[in-house]
Amino acid sequence: MTQSLQADPESARDHFADACFPVLLVDGELTILFANKEASEQFPAFRLPDGLRTLLSAEEAAGCVSRVRQRKHFKQNLSSLSGQPMSAAFVPAEDSGESVMAYVFFVAAMSAQNDREMPLTSLLGYSSLGLSARVRESLSDIFYALASARAKLDPEQAEKVREQTETISRSCYRILRDMDNIARRGRAGDPEGQHIEPVDFWSECAQLLEAASALLQGAGVKFSYALPFTTVCVRCDFSQVSCALLNIISNACLYSGPQATVRVIGRDLGSFLVLTVSDDGPGIPSQQLEGVFEPAPGLEKGGGVPGLGLGLNTARQIVTAMGGTMAVQSQEGSGTTVAFTFPAAVGEEPMDSTFSSDSSEYLQDRFSPVYVGLCGVVSPPLM
Repeated sequence: MTQSLQADPESARDHFADACFPVLLVDGELTILFANKEASEQFPAFRLPDGLRTLLSAEEAAGCVSRVRQRKHFKQNLSSLSGQPMSAAFVPAEDSGESVMAYVFFVAAMSAQNDREMPLTSLLGYSSLGLSARVRESLSDIFYALASARAKLDPEQAEKVREQTETISRSCYRILRDMDNIARRGRAGDPEGQHIEPVDFWSECAQLLEAASALLQGAGVKFSYALPFTTVCVRCDFSQVSCALLNIISNACLYSGPQATVRVIGRDLGSFLVLTVSDDGPGIPSQQLEGVFEPAPGLEKGGGVPGLGLGLNTARQIVTAMGGTMAVQSQEGSGTTVAFTFPAAVGEEPMDSTFSSDSSEYLQDRFSPVYVGLCGVVSPPLM
């Protein structure tokens, strides 16, 4: 899902002036209204109002103008830009008047293979990076308004609107989760977008899973986990790993239905470790199993909750980018098991724990990964 941005140069300057990737704001004729510092320094042509047009053929420019005026999201390859293949993602800008504007985000063009596997939503992940803070701020306002409205009602009225407010809250968290998945997919292969360090993997997982267990069991999910007590060092970005693991757990809960049991088991296997997430749900039909990692609308879930189909795809991108592997084993009527491995960092000492006290640290922030990652299963807090 893509969030709109205000269509004015001042708003663009406030949010993207110092962004680490080139950003433009253009009107319906592709005239540049704003170019951030990175765009101006990398591509001097963008200092001129018609700079973008000079990099496009007449046919390409006409096509872009047409799509911008239709307020479409689209990608335009710029093969000769700065001597390297580049892609421009055009994102319609929000405007209360009749003028048409669009933000343009530039990234290195993907290979033909990746271009097939990663649709425009992954490219737009770069715009999600700039929007993250704004989205959370906006959602905070929504949650505050919901909680304040309920506080002014008498108990009987408050109970009547409880279901509606919880539905709105879940929808808001799903927006944040989907944008987070899109952004992570866009960063998965970018070392600069990751914070790789040696961590005590089982200790970190234990804290994350204990917090997830508290939420899932409170929501009526039969959830359990078992991890080794050993210290195994793994070089990874654990914030990314937590996203992958929670995506897998959330999928297991949603696809399996309310009566399923979800189990997480960790094992040490010498030079690498294995983490599995299993359920005893209906399993995946054999004809759908082959494409289970593809970024597409999700399978029919037991909970009837629609999704973007990014959970498993995002998880695999994260795991493989850190040197791991991921596999799915499933048989219709016999449940599903998702397993991923990480190589052990032999001879390295883990850095300080991400959360040095206990799992409650994950539950103190309503935007922590457990609330965002499991929002389709649990009821996130309004405040």
